[in-house]
Amino acid sequence: MKEILILGSQEYENSETTNYGDCILINTGSKLFIYDCGHEAHADKVISYMDKHGYEKATLILSHNDKDHFEGIRY
Repeated sequence: MKEILILGSQEYENSETTNYGDCILINTGSKLFIYDCGHEAHADKVISYMDKHGYEKATLILSHNDKDHFEGIRY
């Protein structure tokens, strides 16, 4: 199944970090790409998605070196 999932920072409006970048998952059916990591709260959703679809690894693409685009990477 091919799928694109966008986790936006707007999901966390009540947090102090509403200006965090998005996290975009691109599933080609055989590979998973993660474009930016956004908010650390995205991590649980990314891990859950990977488990559900049987991915142990993903290719990470960072758009640029700003904290709001890679904060979730440590998870």
